[in-house]
Amino acid sequence: MFDSFNQFDNLKLKSGLMKQAKTLLSDKFLSMLLVIILGLTAFVFGFHLINDDDFLWHLKTGELILKNGPPRTDIYSFKTEGKKWIDAQWLFQLTIYIVYRFLGQAGLSWFLAMLTMCLFLLLYLLVWDDQTYPLGFVLSLVALWTISPRLNLRPELFSYILTVIYLLILEQDRKKRTRMIYLLPILQCVWANFEGVWPVGLVLAGVYFFEELVFALASKKKRSFLKPVIQPDPRRHFIIFLASVLASFITPYHYQGFIFPLILFKQVALSSSYLKNTILEFFPLFSILPVRFIEVPFLFLAILSGASFFFSRKNLRPGQWLLCALFLFIALRARRNVPFFSLYSVFVIMSNMSVLAQKRASGITFRIKLFPALTGLAISMFLILSFISGHFSRWSYTGQTSGAGIDYSNLPILAVNFLKQAEWKGKIFNQMPIAGYLIWTGYPDWKIYVDGRLEVYGEEEIETYEMAIKHYLVFQSEQMKYGIESALLDMRIKPARSLIDNLTMDPNWSTVYADSNFIIFMRRLPKQKHIIEKYGRKVRIDWGN
Repeated sequence: MFDSFNQFDNLKLKSGLMKQAKTLLSDKFLSMLLVIILGLTAFVFGFHLINDDDFLWHLKTGELILKNGPPRTDIYSFKTEGKKWIDAQWLFQLTIYIVYRFLGQAGLSWFLAMLTMCLFLLLYLLVWDDQTYPLGFVLSLVALWTISPRLNLRPELFSYILTVIYLLILEQDRKKRTRMIYLLPILQCVWANFEGVWPVGLVLAGVYFFEELVFALASKKKRSFLKPVIQPDPRRHFIIFLASVLASFITPYHYQGFIFPLILFKQVALSSSYLKNTILEFFPLFSILPVRFIEVPFLFLAILSGASFFFSRKNLRPGQWLLCALFLFIALRARRNVPFFSLYSVFVIMSNMSVLAQKRASGITFRIKLFPALTGLAISMFLILSFISGHFSRWSYTGQTSGAGIDYSNLPILAVNFLKQAEWKGKIFNQMPIAGYLIWTGYPDWKIYVDGRLEVYGEEEIETYEMAIKHYLVFQSEQMKYGIESALLDMRIKPARSLIDNLTMDPNWSTVYADSNFIIFMRRLPKQKHIIEKYGRKVRIDWGN
């Protein structure tokens, strides 16, 4: 009889162990599946034709840096030629040119896709929790949705990656002291040479130092609501912060490079700034109604991150509150800052939810994990299919097209070929969206009027450019001041139509080329007489609507 009971207990024990093993295997399979799907979804969103207006002048600058080193003065524009140029993105430009040199234009899209995939896999690693990882999968996909308009091969993409790496190192050090934290000054030096928003790294290091200091003071006064994971060490964090500040000076521009972000911030952050009120990426979020397709998931992350602090109210982290508020503020002030908040909000939500998970770990079964996992799978499928089909691009107004290479669809390829065949050289008036292509194809034979380097031109010059497009008297003033010899204009841009009409009627100018999208005018000068005599024509344009 006792043997029967023992056999029954053994069978029951074996059955329980088999169930546990089956659950563990299922859990492991699910976690691996979600990692693969997140990486694949991010890769798809990064694998598209590069359609950034500034990309080609970045690429050209990378070529020149490889030959001559980082630039010191402007070389592209006849307006600002010789003016001091703090090229804070020089290392990015060199990197993309090396990729282009070895892998071609298609390789640039592959490189972008790999960077995008790395960014979101690093984010998932940052927020990983054995109990709540399916929720992290969903939130990472929502962040991908929100960030997608900024996922181009731009310097800021490296800033997003470095932000997540900083958080990974700082969080690991917060839980268990690690020598990895001594990498931060080295990473800060790299960041200071990749993009102008490198002060974000100093903010992260500074806030974690502040939090260590608060915990150290609270432990002396025995504040129960401030509970550090391990013994606080503010002195160590202060040394790291100070070393990171000093590392930020290690650029080709030294102290001028260090103060450059402050100057740029002043230009684009003030409410009275002309740049802030005219350039879309500097517009405040929700300034354009109705709420856009991209802003809905941002709202979701903002609301959920705020609500998540309720679950960790007994384990207060002042640094987390401070960073969340700061990133939310800069995101609301300018659309280009949305990714910083989106990435950090995923970390905040998962960090705060993990507190709840630790309290109720026994209640989070594999079945409960399946619901957010299936939700994430549905979101992933929606994102991939809508992006590949082109619907996502239309809904979000990103203009991104799945594929490899550079998007030339809106560039004046035929017009530029005409100038090259005519062997024309000189000063050309242009619109900003086509400046990068003109630099890439025409430098050093052509000097352009303006491009996307706001740090070179400044607010006043950009405002003058906008006025020259709309008001012919301003254009004439600029022409007399700088000796403009030709103008290449996109007829699809409505503000330029008045300038095109005036140039068409002005006897001092002649139309030498026109297609369905672009038109070229040349000023009647002796050096251009042979081109005007050969190609000059009268063009009648019916703008319709």
